[in-house]
Amino acid sequence: MKLQFMHFNNSFIANIRDIFGDPEVQSRMSISDIDEFLKTTNSRLDYFLFVVLDKGEFVGILLAEILNYRTVGIAYAVTRLKRNQGYGKRLLADMVNVRGLIRYDNFIAYVDNDNLPSIRCLEIAGFQRDRTEEENEMYKYVLANRNPNLISIRSVDQSNWEDCIELKPSQEQQEFMASNLYSIAECN
Repeated sequence: MKLQFMHFNNSFIANIRDIFGDPEVQSRMSISDIDEFLKTTNSRLDYFLFVVLDKGEFVGILLAEILNYRTVGIAYAVTRLKRNQGYGKRLLADMVNVRGLIRYDNFIAYVDNDNLPSIRCLEIAGFQRDRTEEENEMYKYVLANRNPNLISIRSVDQSNWEDCIELKPSQEQQEFMASNLYSIAECN
């Protein structure tokens, strides 16, 4: 069964305080003022805090920051009572299908070099260590090109311009298209 990812809301405030109150999480994530953190998180369009549930029970969190149009930076934590039960691996495996993150195909996580459980979870989930970028006793892990079936954008040139001209908009798309684009598509 897949984990459920929900956008943070105030009904989970006690769970968030509990997870950030855990000494292990505090030493890894360095979030000192939870209220300020939540205020900042809720006010940014490029930053998400997901509450992770298993059959309705709180098991952890996923933080996601949109870095560019293809890449998301992540951090995650599992509650004390749910550690060493596979939740970290499941969270990482399931996150790529979370609404709001599914269109991104590169995920980046920084992990302390002594955090062996997290390193193991990342590697099992398919993340690869980027050995070109190691700083402050942290490793960079990347999950890249996870979904080759997503649309890839190519430049229009002499070899493919005829393919573009042959595109036809559907009836539903016509009202959302710029008139000059619609005219080009209609020319076919």
